[in-house]
Amino acid sequence: MLNYPLRKGRAGFTLVELLTVVVIIGILGAIAIPKYMNYRRSALDAVAKSACDSVIKAQYLLLTEKGNYSADYSELVTLGGLVIDQDIYYGPINLGTPIDLPKFSFTLNHKATKSTTFTFDSGSQNMIAKGGDRVLFNDPTVPN
Repeated sequence: MLNYPLRKGRAGFTLVELLTVVVIIGILGAIAIPKYMNYRRSALDAVAKSACDSVIKAQYLLLTEKGNYSADYSELVTLGGLVIDQDIYYGPINLGTPIDLPKFSFTLNHKATKSTTFTFDSGSQNMIAKGGDRVLFNDPTVPN
C-alpha cells in the first residue's frame, strides 16, 4: 500500500495553475457579460413595449366610450383602465388637429435602458422603436 503523499513537501497550487484559472474565468466573463446585458436590454424593451400597448388599448377603449382620444394619462387610468408602470417614462400624448381627429401619438421608454424609445402614431398604426430622443421625465398628467 502506498502511504506517502503524491506531492511531497508542496501545499497549495502553483502560480501557473492559479493564472490559468483566472484567465479561464476572465474569458467566460468576457463572453457572458455582453450576452447578459443584451438579454437585460431586451427584457426592459419588452416591458416598455407592453406599456405602449397598454396605452394604445386604453385609448381605443376611451374612443369607443367617449368618441375621442384623451391627452391626459389620468383619464386613461380612470376611464380606460390603464395601469401606470413606475419604471416607464411616459411622454406627452399629442392629439390630432381638428381636421384629422381622432388621432393620437405618444412616446415612452423604460427608465433603466438607454437605448430604445417607443413612439406610436395612430394615424399610421406604427409603433417605432428607435434610439436617440428619450423621454427623461414623466408627462405631468401621469398619476403617481
